[in-house]
Amino acid sequence: MSLSRKPPAGETIGGFLLWNVCPIHPIIPHAVTTHYIVNFRSLSFQLNNPAQKDEMDNYRQFEHLREFEKEGVDYRIRWRVQDSGIAILSIHGGDIEPGTSEIADAVAGSEYTFYAFEGIKRAGNRVLHITSTVFNEPIGLEIVCLSEIILTIHGCHETEAIVYLGGMDHELRKRIQQRLNSAGFGAVDNDGSKFPGRDPANICNICGRGMGIQLEISRGLRAQLFKDLTPQGRQFPTEDLNRFARAIQDALEPFKLPITEIVCEGLD
Repeated sequence: MSLSRKPPAGETIGGFLLWNVCPIHPIIPHAVTTHYIVNFRSLSFQLNNPAQKDEMDNYRQFEHLREFEKEGVDYRIRWRVQDSGIAILSIHGGDIEPGTSEIADAVAGSEYTFYAFEGIKRAGNRVLHITSTVFNEPIGLEIVCLSEIILTIHGCHETEAIVYLGGMDHELRKRIQQRLNSAGFGAVDNDGSKFPGRDPANICNICGRGMGIQLEISRGLRAQLFKDLTPQGRQFPTEDLNRFARAIQDALEPFKLPITEIVCEGLD
């Protein structure tokens, strides 16, 4: 269920109570908020019925993390907003799942919105992992609200060079799989695995279409895209990263949206 308006605070849609569903963050310029279509059912489901944190996670959600971790010391947030209606997110970036924020940045390029929540501790960045169904960092959520399509980049531990495709957008998922396979990358459907990305509260599915894409990229493949997966090594991408990013960009191209109207309220 996608809506092109923001309901008043306290309105219910599909039985879910909407309170401050998508607050406008003051550091995102209002000039870029020309497309504001939100899947309120999915977003309000996440906010009003938060899933249990992953059993391996240290923090329940961002507010919990912020009580113990310091921005600029333990983590940082990078983002830029474009007007394509498509956002590429790495919510486990930096040294949480090494290489994922650099991959997301490369895929986003100059066409798509980019967001990364990055672990920058000297060690122990895994404690900053917040599972996708409860990730609620405010800038990230606002970028979700500005996007019709969300693609999230994650990292898994497998040593084989492979990408697992999940998320509820079957059409786009199939297109990305075809483009990656054609570019020489192993990409398989993730529907039956432990990372299907099919929970409506998954951040990749909280977008205007109400269905997005989740890519789980193996450590083996991530290692091929850079000199190595250390912070220093990730500064030196290989040609494989350019080829990987172009394949996904080609898949996304037909889904870019014309920006025709402002449908956001409460910008002043």
